[in-house]
Amino acid sequence: MRFSCIGNKIFCRKTELLLLLVLAAFLRLWHIGKPDMGNDECFSLFYSQLSVTEIINFIFQGDNPPLWETLVHFWIMIFGVNALSVRLLSAIFNILAIIPMYYIGEKFVKKHTGFFAAFFYAFSSFSIFLAHDGRVYSLLGFLSATSIYLFLSLIENRKTSRFILFTVVNILIMYSHYLAVWLIVMEFLIFISVRNVRKGLGKVYFWHILSLVIAYLPVFQFLYVRFLDSGLHGTWIGKCESISDLYNMFLSFTNAPVPTVCALVILIAGLEKRFYRLIKKDYVIGYQTVINLIWIIPIIVSFLVSFKIGFFFNRYFYFLLPAYLLGLSSAFLYLFDNKRIAKIFLYSFFTVMIIVSCKTDSTEMRYGGWKGEYAKAVGTMLELKNSEHAAVIIAPDWLDKQIVYYLDENHSAFKTEGNPYQEPVFASFLQQNGYCFQNNYKEYITDNQCVICIHNDFYDIQEIKDFLNENGYEESECRVFKQMAVSLFRRQ
Repeated sequence: MRFSCIGNKIFCRKTELLLLLVLAAFLRLWHIGKPDMGNDECFSLFYSQLSVTEIINFIFQGDNPPLWETLVHFWIMIFGVNALSVRLLSAIFNILAIIPMYYIGEKFVKKHTGFFAAFFYAFSSFSIFLAHDGRVYSLLGFLSATSIYLFLSLIENRKTSRFILFTVVNILIMYSHYLAVWLIVMEFLIFISVRNVRKGLGKVYFWHILSLVIAYLPVFQFLYVRFLDSGLHGTWIGKCESISDLYNMFLSFTNAPVPTVCALVILIAGLEKRFYRLIKKDYVIGYQTVINLIWIIPIIVSFLVSFKIGFFFNRYFYFLLPAYLLGLSSAFLYLFDNKRIAKIFLYSFFTVMIIVSCKTDSTEMRYGGWKGEYAKAVGTMLELKNSEHAAVIIAPDWLDKQIVYYLDENHSAFKTEGNPYQEPVFASFLQQNGYCFQNNYKEYITDNQCVICIHNDFYDIQEIKDFLNENGYEESECRVFKQMAVSLFRRQ
C-alpha cells in the first residue's frame, strides 16, 4: 500500500510526498467550481475589495481577525474577483498542509505515520469541502500543521531561524481565527508541564511567548468584546445537548459512521494503553503524546464549555484536523507495533473506508442555505422581474450577499453603496435597486401588478403568502431549485 522505492531515503520521501500532493490536488480541484457561492464566501470576497486599512478596521468589528480578507485583497488584484479565484487560494493552502503533516509523522513519530495521516487527509471530505470554501479555514489548517512541525523541531534543535519562523506562523494563526489560539495555548501548556519539552525548548521559548503577546496587543480589546458578547448573549450556534455533538465533530473529521467508530475505538484503545504504561512508569511522554494532547484537550474542553455557550462548530475546529489524523495514524502503529498482520488488516480496512466515503463534490456538504442553486434562482428571478415588472421580496434577509454576487456582474457595486462600516451594505444596494426583504416588504408592496418572492426552501413564506392573498395577490407560478425557490404572485 505504501509507495516503495529502492535507493536514497530522501528521494523516497520526496517521491511519496509528491504523489500525496498530486492526489490531494486532484481530489480538491475536481469539483472546485461546482457549488454556488455561499454567504460567508461572498462576505470575504466583497470586503476584500476594500483598502487594507478599511479591511482591518471593518473586519475587527466582526467575528474574525482580518488576515484572510487581507490576503484575498492582494490575490484578487492579480486573479480577479470571482468564485474560482478565491477558492483556488483556499485550495492551495489546503493542499500544502500535506507537507508538514507528512514530515511530522515521518520524522517525529514512526515510519508510515506521516504517510497515512496525509493520505487520510487527502481523502477527507471535510477538508475537500473547506478547499471549496473561500474562507480562512484551509489557511488555518496549513498554519496549524506547520506550527506543530516547528514546535516539535525546536525541541530537538533550537535554531534561531526556526524560532523566528515559528513565531511568525503563530502570529499569523492569531490573526486568522480567535479559536485557533487554542493551538498556541496547548503548545505553552505542554512546554510548562512536560519536562523533556521544556528542556528541549529552553528559555528561548519565553521570548517566543513575549513576541506573541506584543504582536497580539492590538487584538486584545476586540477579543475581549467578542468573548464578553458571546458569554452574555450567546452565539448563532446552538449549545451542545448530548454526547452526540461530540460524535458529530469526529464524524466530520472522519467522513462517515463506520470509519468514525473505527477511529474512536483505535484512539481510545491507544490512549488506554498509554495511560496504563504511564501508571506502570513504563512510558515516557514523547511526540505521539504531545500530538494527541494538542487536539484532545481543546476538543473536550470546548465541547464541555459549549453546554453553556454554543460555539462547538466543526469548521471552527478544522485547525485540529491535522493533529487528529496524525494521532489516529500513530495509534494504529502504537497498538499493533509487533502484530504486523493485525496492523496491515486494520490499516487496509480503514483506508478503504476513508476512500469509499470520500466526497469530492462538496455541494451536498455545504451548510444550510449554502447548498442552494443561487445562480439559477437569481437568473429566474431576473427573467420574471423583467418580463412582469414585478417587485421582489427576499426571504430570509441573509440571502442578500449571494443575490448581490449573482446580480452584480462586476462584483463591486456595493463599494459605491453606503458606508462599508455599516452592516446593511448589501441590503442598501438591493433596496436602491427595487428589492425588499421579509422584514419590510409591507412598506414596499402597494400597487404592483406582480410580486416575486425568492427564498430558500427551509424558510416558511406562509406569512408573506397570507399578506399577499389579503391584498389581492395569488401565487401563479413557483419554480423550485435545490434549496431555493422563486414564487410569482399576480394581482387578481
